[in-house]
Amino acid sequence: MVLAAAATTPVGAAASSAAAAAAAAASSSGITINLNLSVSIWSLIVYAIIGMIASYVWSMRARKLPGLPTYGFVPFFGNFFGLLANRHRTWDWIADIANGPMRGKTWQMSVPNSPIIIQAAPSEQITKLVLKDHFENYLVSKRRMEWTHELFGNGIFGSNGKEWLVQRKAASNIFTLRLLRDGMTPVFVEHCMTVVKVLKETAKKGGAIDLQDVFFRFTMQSFCQIAFGEDLDCLSSPEQHPFAKSFDAVQAGVLTRVFDLFWKLKRALNVGAEAAIKKHVSIINQYASLFIAHRRDDIAQGKNREDLISHFMSWARKSEKREMTDTELRDVIINFLVAGRDTTAVALSWFWYEMSQHPNEMAKVKAEIEQLMHDHADSVPDFEVARDMTYTEAALLESLRLHPPVPAEGRVVCSVVLSLVLL
Repeated sequence: MVLAAAATTPVGAAASSAAAAAAAAASSSGITINLNLSVSIWSLIVYAIIGMIASYVWSMRARKLPGLPTYGFVPFFGNFFGLLANRHRTWDWIADIANGPMRGKTWQMSVPNSPIIIQAAPSEQITKLVLKDHFENYLVSKRRMEWTHELFGNGIFGSNGKEWLVQRKAASNIFTLRLLRDGMTPVFVEHCMTVVKVLKETAKKGGAIDLQDVFFRFTMQSFCQIAFGEDLDCLSSPEQHPFAKSFDAVQAGVLTRVFDLFWKLKRALNVGAEAAIKKHVSIINQYASLFIAHRRDDIAQGKNREDLISHFMSWARKSEKREMTDTELRDVIINFLVAGRDTTAVALSWFWYEMSQHPNEMAKVKAEIEQLMHDHADSVPDFEVARDMTYTEAALLESLRLHPPVPAEGRVVCSVVLSLVLL
């Protein structure tokens, strides 16, 4: 029995071991199959994601048209590196190319995530064709409207077609000679006197002053009073008004989108520059709503105001038999501020720079103003006196020619326009 038991035990053990080994092998094989299947699925998902990202990035590559010359073009990146290296002097760099290797030519440049830019050779006919004769065929690009939508909204710089025409019609009816003479000029003169006071106080102390900062504060103060009927006290206070600070921050922020391939993703995640844009847009909208509410209250109380908000509300009631919404008014006025405030401040900055470099011309400007003011009863110039400053106007126009506040204008072509220019 012991022998029998001894005989059967190894056999049973062997059988059990074989069964266990088979089960283990089967189990192990099953796991391997499942793992391989799982890895294969995840690999496909990863490859698909990589492919989509690569396709998206490739779709944003810089492009160029065949047959049209280019300068410094690098495959995929286009003129990105040239623009990056010259970002502190973008327009001077483009002018150097236009007046150098591309002189007299129509040429192209491009960067990733942007349409091809055709740099037209200087021509009065081309300028007239694009900006006047066939204006409806050359529109603001959808890409640019996306970049600036938070700031411009559906205002005149953020719209095309019918929306643009309605606002252009309203502006042409509102911006009359009477409004310029009776509504705007007194505001500019009033705040100009404050600028003179600031300059005199600085001169008394023998200190230095940043004239460009003064001019930007002056134009923000003036244009906000003209537009909103509000005094932001930009010149007297050492700190910028929150509205003015956010206004500048948003303009700087939206420019970063031109070179940022992933700004939409950052906006969705609310990180980086996009988080700052969102914050400052909110501040702008809060103040705009407050200013508009003030003007609606004034109108309800029968007060006659000369600010642009009041004029636009009055125009809508008379011409379109409706009330403009707060959003419409906000867009109209913010676009007006962008058009007037920065351009005027830049023009003044360059004018006084050129005067400092040309003392003889500055002496002539000073002599003309003193002569006109000597013949004028008041101590400050008015609209009529300013119109007689012919030499001063010529000096200002020359400064604008040398340093245009808006050095370039871009449009997207809707369809090819054939135009015969008779020379």
